[in-house]
Amino acid sequence: MRPDEDGVVKPQYEAANFPYKFPPDNIDCHEFYPNKHTSPHLAVKAILNPDKYHIKYKVEAWFNLAGNPIRKNAQPEVYVEALKKIPFIVSAALTIDEPTIMADVVLPVHSSLERSLCLAYVPSHQTTGAEISGMRMAYIRQPVPPVFDNRHMDDIFTDIAERMGILNGKGGMYDYLNKAKDGILGDDGFCLGGTDQELDVVKKYTLREIYDRQLKSWSKGDGRGLDEINKTGFIKHPAPMKEWFLYYYFPDNKTRHPFYFEHLKKTGDELRANLRKSNIKFPGIEDEEYVFEQYRAIPKWIENSEIQAPAEYDLWAVNWKTPYYAHDPDNVSGNPWLAEMSRRDPFDTGVFLNSATAKRKGLRDGDTVVIESRYGKAEGKLRVTELLHPDAVGIPGSHGLGTIQSNPLVREGTNFNALLSLDEHTLDIVSAGQELSPRVKVYKAEAGRLDMAW
Repeated sequence: MRPDEDGVVKPQYEAANFPYKFPPDNIDCHEFYPNKHTSPHLAVKAILNPDKYHIKYKVEAWFNLAGNPIRKNAQPEVYVEALKKIPFIVSAALTIDEPTIMADVVLPVHSSLERSLCLAYVPSHQTTGAEISGMRMAYIRQPVPPVFDNRHMDDIFTDIAERMGILNGKGGMYDYLNKAKDGILGDDGFCLGGTDQELDVVKKYTLREIYDRQLKSWSKGDGRGLDEINKTGFIKHPAPMKEWFLYYYFPDNKTRHPFYFEHLKKTGDELRANLRKSNIKFPGIEDEEYVFEQYRAIPKWIENSEIQAPAEYDLWAVNWKTPYYAHDPDNVSGNPWLAEMSRRDPFDTGVFLNSATAKRKGLRDGDTVVIESRYGKAEGKLRVTELLHPDAVGIPGSHGLGTIQSNPLVREGTNFNALLSLDEHTLDIVSAGQELSPRVKVYKAEAGRLDMAW
């Protein structure tokens, strides 16, 4: 938490602005959301309507890597339409999921248990006790043999870089890796540059060789390499307790902390000035003051998009993680063991309403119901409960959708994300974050299920 030029703590990560450039040369619209985290929901809108977002080029290719924006984001049909406009799609995938079924080329990759991994790690101070304060660690994942002829994604990238002619030489991938530092750990992470373990930029290395060099050159390590870490799975190096406190690095108030978010106000002022300089308005928003009122130095209540929804949308949709499907990497939702356990848990799948709310709407436990927001619909089996607020409808997990080649288990359940919005007026303008609790109405399905399989 080093000081900035004025002595106040320097903004880092997403608090540090993306640079403004016009016309934009990045499809994710970060010029207009300089503090955003990630924004595939903006990218697809720019692909579908490039003039609106001042994009002066056509997206010719899409490389989908370990992500599923169709299943895992709002309004899946919009993503499908955007991908249809792209001439060439590559998907690195474990299963034939929604983006992969639309791909021209599929690169089968390891599951997490098949994939080796070597990382430097410093436990987060927010979540640890004094017993590991200041601990530096490196750990290795020792994979199981792959079941099929899939590959590690880093090996695929290495081969692609070699065939493109950008693996070796100055400015190549190995040269970049030599100079790179961990984006979060900085000097505490793996840094090959300036050590006797630097990669020779005219050679080609295996992943094991790179892991070994990273471990041996680790500034917080003791020179042990891959053979040693494979015996225990990790290497730890405790640091003196004093190094766990900011004062050790910046004593005597060298770093001051802001009482007001002045940097946020400055970001908004710079964004307004850049838009005026480019002679454009903020895209997707009718009244720009809606944008700039969110760039304030002090907290201010700003009504979200759902407060004034029409009265027919009388419930708030809420979503929670479940014990079996907290996340969905590596086709967890298609795991038959987890499915067997989840079916014994009455709160893992379905649509949940308070008993008084269900009675008022004439709905009964076991009914097939439709949940409809202003942005989309979903369908599921009703579970009446006393554990939910009368003004809410609960949909757990991240279920539903799937493809004709998906495990049938993936297609089960209610797709909560279909209720969410891509509209800019529903976003948190500063972070580009999406509204996750839309207003909805619930009613009994007349016949059949909504066709939600892609």
